[in-house]
Amino acid sequence: MKLKQHLPLLVLGIAFSIASCTTSSSEEGAYALSFIPRSVNYIGIQPIQRIAQSVNGIDGYIDWDVSADGVPADDLVLSLWTSNTKEGVTANLDHAEQGIPSLEHQIERSYKRAARAKLPLDVMEYRLTGVSALTITANRSLFGEPVGTSLNNKIKIDDYRPPYIADYRSMGLLYGFDDLPDLPVTIDQWLALYPLAQPVMRLMFAEMPTQLPAVVRFTVTMVTSEGRGMGYTTPGIQIIPS
Repeated sequence: MKLKQHLPLLVLGIAFSIASCTTSSSEEGAYALSFIPRSVNYIGIQPIQRIAQSVNGIDGYIDWDVSADGVPADDLVLSLWTSNTKEGVTANLDHAEQGIPSLEHQIERSYKRAARAKLPLDVMEYRLTGVSALTITANRSLFGEPVGTSLNNKIKIDDYRPPYIADYRSMGLLYGFDDLPDLPVTIDQWLALYPLAQPVMRLMFAEMPTQLPAVVRFTVTMVTSEGRGMGYTTPGIQIIPS
């Protein structure tokens, strides 16, 4: 297996901060936030296998490619991304769009309150497109349900990247970096907030499938607040019991 580095955002932050950034100061020192606003024209899912690892006595996880031998159900991460390009979340600065200064100001204030301004620079991706519907389905029955049934109530939101949520009606911040314990954990809770799309949302099973092992293709469908529909289907993923 090959380690998933997920470096494009870091590279993008370094490159973009040279050209356009907001420099501020806090108790942690000076820092620069580089905002990368994009509309949503494409969505995708990157399957990831989460591996437990302990470093210096601290337990955590690292991301690996999904093994061809199968990924345990409780270690499968469906990393859902949105972007204005088929390349996804990349270091291509040509795809940055006109942003929303008031929202960026709110994000920056939340970032400072959470004491995350410890790096000399950071990149902040955000989306300009609202989401009115998001559904995850599979081409195989995983819980005894008919094929094609929504799995939204079987899946949880494990992580938001970056960890904030904005309202597409007001273009205002609802949850910020200092609200991490309170972020919604279900897709329906998130949709009820009239959210702007997340750059990356990591999804995992909220309960373990009973119809395993199985090779599964997941399909995500999204409807934007403007009524545009888009979708993506993963390649087959070998899922095995945990």
